[in-house]
Formats: sequence, structure tokens, C-alpha cells
Amino acid sequence: MRKVILLLIPLALFAQSKVGTAGMLFLELSPSARASGMAQAFVAIADDASALYFNPAGIAWQHHRQFLGNVLSYHPEIDIYIHHVACVFPVSELIGAFGVSFTFFDAGWMEITVPGVRNEGGTDTLYSHWTGDYFTARAGALQVTYAKKLTEKFSVGISLKGIYSSLYEYTTWGVAGDIGTFYDTGIRSLKIGMMISNFGPDMCYITETFPLPMLFKVGISYVPYETKTQRLIVDIEGEHPNHNYERLAIGAEWSFNKTFFLRGGFRLAQKPSLFAERYSFGLGVRGGPVGVDVSYTDWSSLGMLLRGQITLNF
Repeated sequence: MRKVILLLIPLALFAQSKVGTAGMLFLELSPSARASGMAQAFVAIADDASALYFNPAGIAWQHHRQFLGNVLSYHPEIDIYIHHVACVFPVSELIGAFGVSFTFFDAGWMEITVPGVRNEGGTDTLYSHWTGDYFTARAGALQVTYAKKLTEKFSVGISLKGIYSSLYEYTTWGVAGDIGTFYDTGIRSLKIGMMISNFGPDMCYITETFPLPMLFKVGISYVPYETKTQRLIVDIEGEHPNHNYERLAIGAEWSFNKTFFLRGGFRLAQKPSLFAERYSFGLGVRGGPVGVDVSYTDWSSLGMLLRGQITLNF
């Protein structure tokens, strides 16, 4: 039952202005435990492979090839997962950097039921009868990205992604693009990031067409405290989605010896929703080329979401 409720969330919200008017909402679920621990306030940081999702322009500043693997679990009792892998390949200052990522949404297997009527004490009662069969809902997105520094302080990145979704015996396909910019102001540690994600033609399921969850966001990051062993970075960003109310995200990451990390953040919406992310926190550890991160996100009525991530520089 919980799985069905999650799948029907967008439909249940159609009555609200703008809310629930887009499909393929799995594209909005953060694939990064690190960024999620900062309430997804990451557009003006974007310094690892998750930049492919948060701001593709960020990979132009990276100097090492990196692999990232991430998994999101909705709830121990709900077999709904988001799996994400990403790789970044910097080439040179002249050529730029490339990246590729794949996101897979799996809702697990659910029973196929049909309505029935039975007589109990002379009264007809409606009930759901299991047919003995199962169905599943799955979706995925394959993305390729290119980014380049146009000046010593400014970079731009662009992504193209193919999207698919299947529900029972029905399948649909679509394409979308992302474009992002990243600017190092040179004023202390102040950086600015902007991005438009998931812009593309409407998709169609059976006979119904719907837009993709396009999102515009802009943010600033700043390092208010830094010593030889400690560093604190803060990111503040605003988001304007085409299918929901405007949002504000504030996140921070504290690190010690570039080895241990503590993160936290919160999100505010113009009009709060029962199914909106609120506050987040996370932990991380780095050892040589390997990093491990976990985060918890409070998703209001849906409880806490757990993400786990491993990164590898090579």
C-alpha cells in the first residue's frame, strides 16, 4: 500500500496550483549522499562527480577522474530504491572535461488486484482480490556531459540525457537537457552557480502527455572559517521549479584534515507540502582515493530517507 501511495503522490497533488503538474519526478531525487546531507544546497560547490547532477559546469574544475556510486532507500519496509553511478573524466584545460551517469528507479514488485463484491450478513461489501500476479514500476536516465572553462574564473557545462519509464506493460521514452554555469568571483572564497535542468519536450504515457520537472536554481557558496586542519563551507540557493512552489536550501559542510566530514542543512518552501524535504544531516570519511558518505533526510510524512555513497579517485 505504501508503494502505491508513493507512486500516486503526483496525482494526489494536482488540485494545488502548479504542484504535481510534471512527470518523471525521480529526476528530482538527489543521487548524492554528500549533497543530500547539505539539503541539496550544492549548485555553487559542485566539486565532485555528483556535479553531473547538481551543476555540470563544476566538472570543468576537477583534476582527477572520479567514480561515484550512490543508493537511496525510502524505508526498510518499502522496496523502493534509487541507484546512481557517475564517472568524470577531466582531459585538459584546453579540451575540458567529460562525464557520464546513470540513474535507475526501482519500485519493487507489487500485487495486481481487482475489485470484487462479497455478501456479508446480507450486505454487499467491496474488496480487492489478488489475481496471483505482480507488476513493477521502473524508470531510468542515462546522461552524458561536457564542461569547459571559458576563462580562469568561469565555466559552463551541458548535459544530454535519455529517459525511460515502465509501469506494468506500458513504456515511454524521452530526452532532456541540463545547462549550468560556475563562477569564481575571486572575492575571498565566494562562488556562484546557476543551472537549468530537465528542459525538453513533453513525454507521453499511453494517451496522456506531461512536462518534465524543469528546475532553475541559483546559489552562492562561501568559506567563513578555514585553518590548516578545519574548513567550513556554506551554500545558499534558491530554486524555481515548473511544477511546484519556490524553495530555499541552506547547507553546510565542516571537515577535519580533509578526512572527516559533518554536514547539515534545511529546505524551506514558499508553501510547505506534506511530501517535502525539510532538514538533512550526514557524515563522511576519506582515506586516500576512497570516500564513504551517508545522509539522512526528513521527508515529512514519508519519514527519513537514507542514502549511502562511495567515491573513488583514479
